[in-house]
Amino acid sequence: MITITDGVMLIFTASLVYYTIIQHRLELGRTKWERYDKIYALYQKIMEFLHDVSRCEHRTTERSVQFLQETREAEFLTGNKIRTLIDDIYRQSVKLEYHTTHWNATRGDTTHPEFQLHLTEMHKKEKWIIEQRIIVRNLFTPMLSLGNEKT
Repeated sequence: MITITDGVMLIFTASLVYYTIIQHRLELGRTKWERYDKIYALYQKIMEFLHDVSRCEHRTTERSVQFLQETREAEFLTGNKIRTLIDDIYRQSVKLEYHTTHWNATRGDTTHPEFQLHLTEMHKKEKWIIEQRIIVRNLFTPMLSLGNEKT
């Protein structure tokens, strides 16, 4: 026979289990949103860097190194594909900065033997940088889409 004490203990235990389940679900939700915030911040840093590099005055090795530091946790958040893209963006930005610096050194002298080489390479790298905006947006859209949440 179940006593009142047993009934109270049963209700208390059931309540405790229910409370634990609710806490666990809330924690999962909080963790999911924290991860979302970090991925969105990563997306913003990449897009900001692409914007900066497309403007001549922000093409510096220091800015490129800063970009690598700001995005170092990308592999853990999003996997290898994004990390590889970040590394490619970094490499191309350094090459763009190199060609920009050397092109500027010719001081617009179209007869300088390297003028056309650096100008051509600058345009190739600038075009590549601009194209990456679309690629980045397409790669991040599934990760940032709120309509496709999995619980």
